[in-house]
Order: sequence, then C-alpha cells, then structure tokens
Amino acid sequence: MLNRCVALAAFAIAAAALAGDLAPPAGPVAPTMKPLDEVEPRIAINAINTPGDSISVFRITQPGSYYLTGNVTGIAGRHGIVIAAQGVTVDLMGFRLSGVVGSRSGVATIGFQRDLAVMNGTVSGWDEWGVNLGQGGFGEGGLISGVRASFNGAGGIQTNQGAVVTGCIAIENGGIGISGGQNSVFENCEARLNGADGFSTANGSVLRGCTSRDNAIHGYDLGVGNVIVGCTAFSNDGTGIDGTSLCHIEGNACTNNIGDGMVASSNCTVIGNNCSSNSESGIRVIGQRSRIQGNACNQNAIGIEVSSFGNILFWNTCSGNTTNYDIAGNNKVGVIVSAPNSGAVSGSTGGNGLGTTNPWANFSF
Repeated sequence: MLNRCVALAAFAIAAAALAGDLAPPAGPVAPTMKPLDEVEPRIAINAINTPGDSISVFRITQPGSYYLTGNVTGIAGRHGIVIAAQGVTVDLMGFRLSGVVGSRSGVATIGFQRDLAVMNGTVSGWDEWGVNLGQGGFGEGGLISGVRASFNGAGGIQTNQGAVVTGCIAIENGGIGISGGQNSVFENCEARLNGADGFSTANGSVLRGCTSRDNAIHGYDLGVGNVIVGCTAFSNDGTGIDGTSLCHIEGNACTNNIGDGMVASSNCTVIGNNCSSNSESGIRVIGQRSRIQGNACNQNAIGIEVSSFGNILFWNTCSGNTTNYDIAGNNKVGVIVSAPNSGAVSGSTGGNGLGTTNPWANFSF
C-alpha cells in the first residue's frame, strides 16, 4: 500500500511538471505566429495593391518585389502591367499574361526606370511587345529571366540598357524576337519564327549560347562592338549573323541561311566558326582590318568572300563550295593549298600531309 501511494505521488509531480505553469506571464500578451508580411514579404499584383488606370490593367508605382497570383487577361487599349517606379521585381510565378485584340504590351515601363526584373512566366498575344522595358524611355539595369514571349505584334522582348536576358524564348512574334539596349548580355535564349530579326542588339552587347532559327530576316543583327560566342543561326531568311564593326564572332554555327552565313565589317575578329550550306557566302567581309582565322566554310555558294582590302586570313578551310575563296586584292592571305588525299590509315602512322608546311596556310579540299 505504501509503495502504491509513493508511485501515485511521483506521477502527480511528473504531471504537474509536464503541464507547466497555468498562470499567464505578466505584461501584455505577444503574438506567437509570424505576420503575413513575413510569411510572404512580396506584394501581390491585384486591383487593391496595384490598381490600374486608363492605360494599364495593373500599375506598379513603388519600389519592391511583386508577384502574380493567377493568369491575367488584357484589355483593349491597355498594357497588362505597367512599371512606373525604379527598383521593381515582377515575378510572374509561372502564370500567363494573355493579350486581346487592341491590347498594348504585356509588361511595359513608363519613363526612364532602372533596376527592374521580370521573370518566370508567359506573355502572349499582345498587340505591341510581350515585355518592353524601353517603353517611354530606356532606363538601365534590367533582368529578364525565364520569360516566354509568343504571338505578340511588335516583338517578343525589348530590354533597357545594360540589361541581362537569360533563359528566355521568343516565338512567332510579329517583329523582332529579342531586342536589346546597349551594353546588354543575352545568355541561353532562343528566337524562332519571328517576323523580323531573331535578335537585334545595340552597341557593346554580348551574346552567349543562344539559338536563332527560321526568322524572317537575320538570325542576329549585331550592333557595334558586339561579342557573339557559341551561338547558332539556322535557316533564317536573311544572314545568320549580320555583324558590323569592332565585333568578335567566335565558335558559332551558321547553317542553311538564305543569305550569308555571317557578315563582318571593319576591325572584327572572326574565329573558329562553322558556316555551311548557306545560299550565299559562308563568311563575307565588307570592311578593313579584320582577322579571319580558323573557320570552316562548306557547301555554300562562296566559302569565304572578302570584297574589301586590308584584312588578314589564315588557318581557314573551305570545301564543297561553288567557289571556295573569293578575295579582293591587297589583303593579307596565308597561302591557299588544295590538300591532297591520303590513303586509308589504320594504326599510329600514315597520311600524306596537307601539301604545305606553311604555318599560316588556308586549305581547300
């Protein structure tokens, strides 16, 4: 009996300890849960937070981070989302901005806005641009990421100056697929089946790892001093890569374009490109002081065409073109050699050599 009483007393003490103090602490009661602005610190785009006006369905007037909570359908005469402030991020959250007949741009700026970001969604069917960060004046410092722009009347995506565009797709827009302000960067983007150029970039811009195909004019229409590396131009109705002066064009593939594979003007470097099966020249040089080095040009009307003077060409190969080389006088051209065929090779030795020991030679075969 004594043991039972001891056990019951111990249980009561343990239960009291687990239950804790039932008396409330002194002072005012404090909340124990996070407020909504900590759970979702961004601002929802809706009629209450971002009311529209006569030219917009929604209008953002303060810096901050904004997000969509559902699909948006446009209204004739209005943009979808207008950004009228600096330092704004718009996350489309995978939703779709759908234009209607007579609507303007899906996302547009008013005035010279800077430090903007638009990301993660689809903008389709607007009469003007899908995304236009230059509406009303080109600001600076935009980021456009993961946006799909399709079937927009004026074009797919237009950046402001100094922008970065990454992982975007522009398909079947009425004008340019992706248009860039000066000093912008374009990475891993695609432009396809657009009614004008696939990409049109302003001075000082960089393109890396992009694809441009089946566009109605050029694959890439470059500004002065552009760098384009590791990109593809396929089956465009104009030139694959239409370069101007001071461009660096390296490691690209230009194939099946109706015009030239690529064009370079003055003070360009054209290095290590593959330009094949284009209807006109694989590479056409129309300026002076350019370096044409280590390119492969096959099965074009003309492999490498240089219509001006004062350029240097070496280490290039041309094969199967109607005319392999068409080079004007007064250029610096490494000797052009028709490389001989070798017999079959099996093992560690063999081959007949390339027909020259000249280290600067260009080859036909």
